[in-house]
Amino acid sequence: VYKSFSILKESFIKRNLVLFIMKLIFARHSQTFNNAEGRINGKLNDKTTFLTPKGIDEARRLAHFAEKKKVNIVYSSPLHRAMQTSRYVAEKLDLDIKKDDRLVECNFGSWEEKTKEELGEEWKNREKNRYIYQYPGRFKGMKGESYKQLFPKVKSFIDNLLKTYKKDYVILIVSHTGIILNVWKYFEKWNDKIIGEKEVSNHIAYIVDTQSSITEEIPY
Repeated sequence: VYKSFSILKESFIKRNLVLFIMKLIFARHSQTFNNAEGRINGKLNDKTTFLTPKGIDEARRLAHFAEKKKVNIVYSSPLHRAMQTSRYVAEKLDLDIKKDDRLVECNFGSWEEKTKEELGEEWKNREKNRYIYQYPGRFKGMKGESYKQLFPKVKSFIDNLLKTYKKDYVILIVSHTGIILNVWKYFEKWNDKIIGEKEVSNHIAYIVDTQSSITEEIPY
């Protein structure tokens, strides 16, 4: 009888474990005016990085998606475009936004606010492996970075989440391309070349099952 009970208990746990696995939902900020013109946002934080009408619609759809996924915590990059996106979610779900500087985008140096057409051959060199490419020059006195250089702060952020929260949390993190590329490096352990080939959309949620470390991409 005891053995039968143990088998039934184990079966019940396996069937219901999915209910108690912490999920992380990473989303890139919604479309900005610079995005619409094909311009690099980077660490820019002026009116050119505000959301377009299309971006506002994307943010509202993200809020609806977050409600369906039962999100109960919202983190955001402090840059305006991410905060503006996060507010639509936070207001719909009646949640506070937790700002974290570790979610800020890469510094694109002298490339800030430029288009690929303006950059010409430089852009083509970057496309050979955009994950490890270090952006030249400076922006507001700060040296350009590579996406790969963001990994230590992304790792620190995720490590902190996994230590801080219980398994039944569903956490939305609104950030940027560079952050999400490093989420794949953290969980999927992909090499630099594969990560450099990935695209990050303004309207796709990247969901991580923290038990299996598998990421799933779902449009919203």
